[in-house]
Amino acid sequence: MFHRLFFELSAILYNLMICLFLTITYTDSSRTTKAFRKFAYYLTIATIVDVATEATLIYTGEIPVVGHYVIHAFNILSATVAANSYAEYIVACANVDIKDTLLHKINLAVVILQCFLMVQNVYTGNVYMYTPENGYTFGAFYLACSFLLPAYYVLLATGFTAVNHDCYTILQLFSIGIATSIVFAIYVIQTFFLTNLVLIFFSASLAMLVLFFSLETPDFHRLEKTIGKLEKAEKEALEARKKAEEASEAKSEFLSQMSHEIRTPINSILGFDNLILENTREARVSEYASKIKGAGETLLAFFNNLLNLIAQNPGEDVDINSLFDYSSLLETDIDETIVPIMPKAQILVVDDNAMNVDLLLKIMKKTEAQIDTAVDGQKALLKLRKKTYDLVIMDHMMPIMDGVETLSIMKEERLSKDAPVIMLTAGGLRGDEERFKELGFDAYLSKPVVADKLYDLLIDLMPSHLIESRASLEHLFYKENAPVNKEQEEKTDVTIYRKSLAELFPDMNVTAGLDFCMGDEEFYLSQVEMFADSDKGTELAGFLENRNWDSYLISVHSLKSTAKTIGADSLSEEALAIENALKEGRYESVTKGHGALKTHFDELCIALKKGLDEYKNMPVQTADDKDGAPAASGMQQAADSPLGGGLSAQILLALANTVDSRDINNPGRSMRVARYSSEIARRLGKSETEQQDVYYMGLVHDIGKLIIPEKILRKPDSLTEEESEIVRQHPIIGYEILRNISEMPGLATGARWHHERYDGTGYPDGLAGEEIPIEARIIGIADAYDAMTSQRPYASVMPPLKIKKELERNRGKQFDPVLVDVLIGMIDDKES
Repeated sequence: MFHRLFFELSAILYNLMICLFLTITYTDSSRTTKAFRKFAYYLTIATIVDVATEATLIYTGEIPVVGHYVIHAFNILSATVAANSYAEYIVACANVDIKDTLLHKINLAVVILQCFLMVQNVYTGNVYMYTPENGYTFGAFYLACSFLLPAYYVLLATGFTAVNHDCYTILQLFSIGIATSIVFAIYVIQTFFLTNLVLIFFSASLAMLVLFFSLETPDFHRLEKTIGKLEKAEKEALEARKKAEEASEAKSEFLSQMSHEIRTPINSILGFDNLILENTREARVSEYASKIKGAGETLLAFFNNLLNLIAQNPGEDVDINSLFDYSSLLETDIDETIVPIMPKAQILVVDDNAMNVDLLLKIMKKTEAQIDTAVDGQKALLKLRKKTYDLVIMDHMMPIMDGVETLSIMKEERLSKDAPVIMLTAGGLRGDEERFKELGFDAYLSKPVVADKLYDLLIDLMPSHLIESRASLEHLFYKENAPVNKEQEEKTDVTIYRKSLAELFPDMNVTAGLDFCMGDEEFYLSQVEMFADSDKGTELAGFLENRNWDSYLISVHSLKSTAKTIGADSLSEEALAIENALKEGRYESVTKGHGALKTHFDELCIALKKGLDEYKNMPVQTADDKDGAPAASGMQQAADSPLGGGLSAQILLALANTVDSRDINNPGRSMRVARYSSEIARRLGKSETEQQDVYYMGLVHDIGKLIIPEKILRKPDSLTEEESEIVRQHPIIGYEILRNISEMPGLATGARWHHERYDGTGYPDGLAGEEIPIEARIIGIADAYDAMTSQRPYASVMPPLKIKKELERNRGKQFDPVLVDVLIGMIDDKES
């Protein structure tokens, strides 16, 4: 009889070997390994129990009845549990935790149901019965408990595999298919052919052996775990990089704002200093101005170094000591801007933008060099093949042929082989200089070109035999502007009164534009006119419509540079954003941003043309005209400036324009307050000198606002308490700036006390009545009148009747009663 059990006895042997191997080798805690170990252990136990059950049938009489019930119940339950562990392994291979699914609850319910059937079978016998006389008798539930329930788990595993086949490897699908086929094939063989043998658990053990060959090794799981950690680390690194980029963008925005806030006042000082150098003919004044210029440039360089230090990436080497070398600020001999005079030099300028070419020609004119121009690389090569040049200044991005390709052909054909080549670029990014030098360029300049830097490059690059002499830029300005005869000298003493460029172009950074144009107003106006007539918007629209991205890139790059040249900073930044989007291949962003860019450009051109027409048609009044003209009405006289033509007056005008340029909501305010103040002083019977002093004080009464952040000055709605406190500091700041100017004593009076009130509730010192200097009282009421007659974001222009009511309401409170009567008289004169 034991020959029936030979197959299952052999299955027990290799099952035990597999379990031992799994216990020793497969020690990892992966889901599939744990599920397979569990399946192997339960199947081995089930096989042993099945063999023990068959043994009770052989030794029926020697086993008590209770033993038969117990061993047979364990046989049925162990088969079900083993089948359940097989299903759990199949689910685990799909990387699914069966405990998280509904199947786990169903399977647990099935096992509990079978346990219940085994318990109740003792009392009912509806699964099986055993008596010594009749042996085993099988009841109604025997087939379900011993065959259908284990088969349910096998079918469940097969169906799960079929539905989720994408979650398995080819090897796993193959082994599962072979294992399932083996079980069913051997079951059929036992049922219909080899009925005297016990093969069920032998077939299950063979199936387990087949599945074992597709089980991933511990090394595979360790590798998989390592890959998972790497993927997680990569994800964390990407998130960290994203955060770092966001932090870098925030840092860049902060540095940009800080750079603007720091450089603006320094650039203003340098601009005023250049004004002195251009107009003075006194050696001592020129010497002092040169020293101020050198110190200002050194201070600006220090802030540039400091900002570059903050902008540096972690790990980069930084020479901290170089940032704090203040010795150059204390030097008495400050280097002037030196212009190389080289009349024999042949220079070729290559740029497709006419404005850039004009600017370069303007700067190069002082060198007396012979200059040719070309609008692109191909035309430049034609000139280079006909003529040898001593220097080539070439733009980077041009249509037809760019600067890099042009230089490559120049070197290949050995055209002007000894001539240095300077690259022009509007980028100016870190690393550009090294990159362009690697391409073969001798130097590079950022656009718009700054005269000082170009002259320094020329001195470094040009052969010494071509530089016949050197002259200071200030000296050349003096030669150009000096009168050639007495008649011209008398003519230069005539003062011309007209609107400032800042008033004509309130949306422009006129100071920066003039700096790029070397302080030449007429040349600046010609650049503005050329820009307004350029029709760049239509050109860009055509390139966009045809999806000609290369030409669009060159055109928007040119717009960015030319806008910056004339001081259209916001348009330049807008063009830069679209240029960057185009370089990164974000064409959808370019398409979306184009409309706003074109609208901005078109509106700016309309405003520029309007300003140019106003400039050309502006009535001009000279000092002689003013002296000989009949007295005008009060407001008309207030519109005419009593400012003289001296150097100090020009500086005060420049200061006033600088202050007004920072408050875009109210351009020209300082000039108007000065005019109203001067007229009030005249009506009070003040002398001409006193009228002029009040005018000067009115011009710079708000100079303290140079230190106030622009975001506060330009805020369209009401200020917070903290912001208001900052603004209230400007009288003291202005006083400290002006109080040491010995040439104009009393200039600081209007700056400090123009916000005092007649009733003593003003600031900063709380003066009242006659304690407030008369000049400050005059400027205070003139300032209030200008505010009431100007369009402001938070209030509209008041009609004259309302202004007079407001003045009466504040008589003796905010304003001096005498000055209220004078101002109301001026308003009445204007109305009449």
